[in-house]
Amino acid sequence: AAPGSIVRFSIKGKLQPDFYTYPITKIAPGQINVTEIAYETPSGLKVLWSIEEKGLKFDKDFKGKPYLKLLDGFTWSQDVYIEPTTKSGELTLKVFIKDLQVCKTPCVGPDDYPEPILIKINVKEGSAAALTAEQEKRVKNNDRPKVEVVQPPANLVGGPKGADNGAAEKNEMGDTPPRGSNSGQRSSGAGGLWGLLISAAVGDPDISTCIGPV
Repeated sequence: AAPGSIVRFSIKGKLQPDFYTYPITKIAPGQINVTEIAYETPSGLKVLWSIEEKGLKFDKDFKGKPYLKLLDGFTWSQDVYIEPTTKSGELTLKVFIKDLQVCKTPCVGPDDYPEPILIKINVKEGSAAALTAEQEKRVKNNDRPKVEVVQPPANLVGGPKGADNGAAEKNEMGDTPPRGSNSGQRSSGAGGLWGLLISAAVGDPDISTCIGPV
């Protein structure tokens, strides 16, 4: 991509059947479980908000409390602006996934994904076409939005899980721990938290990235 252009990267998560994790951008009323994302951005790149998140689904726990979760195949997509003065060459954006939980019964985490996800952007010589007015506005007004509180559908409000849960999952799931608690272990090695995630939950969590023009 040329300097002055906007590119998009996507992170795709792979979960084993019946496992789920938590969104970055949206939560249900009263929900405190949310995944965090942070960046180490090289000079010449600017991460643009907000994140497009796919794979969201409402469910409710055994107490009947609705929450939002992410299912297998979820994606996080975000745009990156290449500054007009950026020189040609490969730049690496580091993405850090924090407070990650992977749940069935029980949850493991929260903990940080052990390594940054590397987004490599190849900057070519030349310059891109002028940005649209909307794109220019995004670049200039780039405040990170607050997590959005989304109202659950009516059939998920009230009653314990299984009473009238409509689109909710049929398998029983335990109560999810609040952020800052830890139902797993923060230890290294195959028997620790990430060993459990790799073998039982997400397979590394098989997060892959792809880059394409906007």
